[in-house]
Amino acid sequence: MAIHITGAPCCWGVDDVKNPYLPKWQTVLDEAGKAGFRAIELGPYGYLPLDIDLVSAELKKNGISIVAGTIFDDLVAAEKSRESPAAGRRYLRHHHKAAAIAARGRSAAHDAISHRDGLGT
Repeated sequence: MAIHITGAPCCWGVDDVKNPYLPKWQTVLDEAGKAGFRAIELGPYGYLPLDIDLVSAELKKNGISIVAGTIFDDLVAAEKSRESPAAGRRYLRHHHKAAAIAARGRSAAHDAISHRDGLGT
């Protein structure tokens, strides 16, 4: 049985998208692929672009896929929903797009990983 290792942008110090010293998202995906990771999570909202084609191409190039997402906000609390329904919709849009990236990138990354591991396609 194979064990597939995944990572997260926090392994590169990605914590807050307002931090001006974060590594470029392309660097994180490149190094994750070179380190042998098979997938990576999204990191904080706004770290990876919401452009599905752009992120999918970078994932494919590095032979990795998206494994999980991260939300640092309480989307359930009633008082928060009343205060900022737009924030909730923004998070939902983000994760909908992330799911689309994962679905699109999964087959390309799976093919790249299978080929690299001699598993066929």
